Amino acid sequence: MNLNTTIPAATEKVVFHTLLNTERGKVRGIRMQAGQEIKVHKSPVPAILMVLAGKVSYFEGDHEKSLQSQGYVLIQPEVLHRVTCREDALCVLIQV
Repeated sequence: MNLNTTIPAATEKVVFHTLLNTERGKVRGIRMQAGQEIKVHKSPVPAILMVLAGKVSYFEGDHEKSLQSQGYVLIQPEVLHRVTCREDALCVLIQV
């Protein structure tokens, strides 16, 4: 399987594609176009956001972390955060 063909191309909205969903956790592919944003939200469980291609900025409060290919960030549960796409991106979100 190939993530580039499994996860649909981004359109005017950010694309979330569930790759695995079990009672123990979830794995989602995310495809974004430059300028798109995942608005402020919380994760109910610990998560890892990994960037496979492109560039995104992860914001937690006033703190910004720039991520590009092979970069990742650990997301603690119940922490407000958002993501802005800087360059068309393909990401994977693992929630456990």
